[in-house]
Amino acid sequence: MKTLIIVRHGEEEPNGIDLTVDGVKAIIALVQRIEDIVKNQKIMILSSDKDRAVETAMVIQRIIRKERPHFAETNILWTEDSKGEKLDDVLKLVLSYEKEYDVIIIVTHTDYVRDFPPFFAKEQLNKNLHPFNCMKGEGLILDCNEITLKKI
Repeated sequence: MKTLIIVRHGEEEPNGIDLTVDGVKAIIALVQRIEDIVKNQKIMILSSDKDRAVETAMVIQRIIRKERPHFAETNILWTEDSKGEKLDDVLKLVLSYEKEYDVIIIVTHTDYVRDFPPFFAKEQLNKNLHPFNCMKGEGLILDCNEITLKKI
């Protein structure tokens, strides 16, 4: 894996399930900003199993389908309480795909978007990185070669 992209799901309707029109537009804009990074790469999309994250992941998959991304949803990427113990599980999940894919895109929720990239960098790349907060529909790119983390 060369690149890890972490995306916070798009803005959802008051029902907490469906994405709003603005939520979908934000994800489309995000994918357009990462087009050069994912072009001609083998991609895996991992998503929380919550509807708003799955819908976000499906929007991403539809836009980059020419690159044939693989897709999997999991309950590991969501928790209502402390997520600290689950960071190890997310790491194991990512590592299970890292040799097969160039780019792994994780679609998840606020805590994981903020906490997982620095955790991954420390555990796998031996580098301390500053966490970022992201609004709905935003994301981060962790370049595993340069060991840099930046907002998309």
